[in-house]
Amino acid sequence: MIEGLATPHPAPALGLFAMVAVPAGILIAVVSRALLAAWQPGALRARLTEDGGSMPRLAGWIVTIWLGAFALAWTTFQGTWQLAAWTAFKPLAVGFIQPLIAVATVMIVVAVSRPLVSAVAAITRWFDTRWRRRGRRTLLSIRILVAATLVGTGAAIYLVWRFIVRGRFAAFDTSLLLAPLVALAVAWIVHLAWPRLERVRSLVTVGLTGLAVIAIGIAIAIVTLRPAEALAVWGARPVAGVAVAWFDLERLRDAIPHVQFAPVPLAGAKHPDIILVTVSGLRADRTPSYAGAVEMPALRDLGTRGAVYAYTFAPSNDTERSLPSMLTGTAPNRIKPDPRHVTLAERLRAGGYDTAGFVCRGLDRAWLRGFDHLTIEPEDPRLAEAARTWLGERRARGERRPLFLWLHLDAPTAWAPRLGEVIDPAKRSLLYDQTLVATDHAITRVVTGFTERVPIVIITADHGEALGDHDQIHHGTDLYNSQIRVPFVIAGPGVRTVMVQEVVSGTDLTPTVLELAGFVVPGGSSMDGKSVAQLALGTRQSQYASGSAFAIAEHATFIQGRWKLIEVGPMYELYDILQDMDEDANLVTVRPDLVIELRKMLDAKQASSRRSPFR
Repeated sequence: MIEGLATPHPAPALGLFAMVAVPAGILIAVVSRALLAAWQPGALRARLTEDGGSMPRLAGWIVTIWLGAFALAWTTFQGTWQLAAWTAFKPLAVGFIQPLIAVATVMIVVAVSRPLVSAVAAITRWFDTRWRRRGRRTLLSIRILVAATLVGTGAAIYLVWRFIVRGRFAAFDTSLLLAPLVALAVAWIVHLAWPRLERVRSLVTVGLTGLAVIAIGIAIAIVTLRPAEALAVWGARPVAGVAVAWFDLERLRDAIPHVQFAPVPLAGAKHPDIILVTVSGLRADRTPSYAGAVEMPALRDLGTRGAVYAYTFAPSNDTERSLPSMLTGTAPNRIKPDPRHVTLAERLRAGGYDTAGFVCRGLDRAWLRGFDHLTIEPEDPRLAEAARTWLGERRARGERRPLFLWLHLDAPTAWAPRLGEVIDPAKRSLLYDQTLVATDHAITRVVTGFTERVPIVIITADHGEALGDHDQIHHGTDLYNSQIRVPFVIAGPGVRTVMVQEVVSGTDLTPTVLELAGFVVPGGSSMDGKSVAQLALGTRQSQYASGSAFAIAEHATFIQGRWKLIEVGPMYELYDILQDMDEDANLVTVRPDLVIELRKMLDAKQASSRRSPFR
């Protein structure tokens, strides 16, 4: 009932909880009775009890179990860290060796347990004998030993939580423990009271059974008929969520009618065709729109007739973190492995768009939802040709719905040399620039595939490439501009030619596309990004050295106007990105006032990860 009342849908939550709790309770009862019959606690207690009710051997076993548990925890913890250092945390090696460490520890504990029990029993017996010589009761009675064990265990758990776990898992919700703890307490009370309830046992049993059956029936109906509510219960409460997961979360997600994601149209707005091109590993400063020297005529043309956002920062330095944030408008630290995330394509499809995705790799299925047509092809030229061919077939069918086409290219990340090959910086840059030329050809093939209606074209990237900057070669290693400053260019009908000077984030992509498509940007906690479409359409002027962006990797960075604060381990670095785009001069000691101010903003962004994006 506690789990149910804590959700917006208490009845199905109660039934889903019962689906787990009833069979689990029966299993626990059967196993417990079998264990009690095997251990024969009454006979065991008699064998452990000595003169005066003293139980030194029980004390010995309690101490031995405690020490064994500590030894197992310590060797497992230390072994994991040591294996991480030896193997660079390769999952296969750690997964194979770690159980060997645990098994070896357990075998050692078993081997020393009997002599250790005897030693502890002898010591406690000696102290207890001296204690009882003055007519006192034994300190080793079963009640005292059990109470001491419970208090000691509880204190140990609290200390570990308070001083070790809590600081590293600040987002852990301890309220989740309330329902199981209350359930255990109530079960124990009922167990003690059951012998005294002889007259009403049958009534209580029938009533609870009927309640469980009705609740389970409601739960099954909700899962079948209202999958969105079932997913809400799955995300809200852990035990009931286990039962929801039995029904296949992906199937439930697919069963939600896409009309539920429909955005509200802007009054009088048109719904133009939109091409979104995201390029993995495309640095802004190598492209023509950002004074780059690489010959990219397609991107240069779009920049000369559209809006170029001068200071755009990806949500992270790798695809796995950045793209989900870009495709949902949710801050990167609030992206969760949760099927309730709604993608840009889902919203546009629900708004009446024909949606097509052409991606270079098999991304997580969650981020590929919402496409009426989807093609996955690792080779960029083939992918672009497939998109162009599909556009021709669509035109031949006479499709008149507005189109949203997403093209995700991967060539700039394929410049890297073979493993172990060392190349000089000049060749490194040449290899990278060659991939950008190929990327531009792919963009040209798709953009020129539109012959009837002129689309809005958006070019951006999920991260950059270090290429030797700050002593790094690839991406995914730091949060300097070389890895997170990306191009963001919008061109097409209604878009003016302008260089936007405000700082924007890749997280702003989804709300921006929705507004360009003629829809109201949804509110609520799931949309952290803000639309910057008005800056491209000319309905709002950009403000110099304003705007903000937030990015995460192992650490985090926050950009506010011209100032960028980077968290580097326990230290911080501060840069003026208007004057020092290469981030050579760390100003952390020059402007400590700004560091304090930006740290507060960064901490607030990081703390937002504790808020659910689904409330």
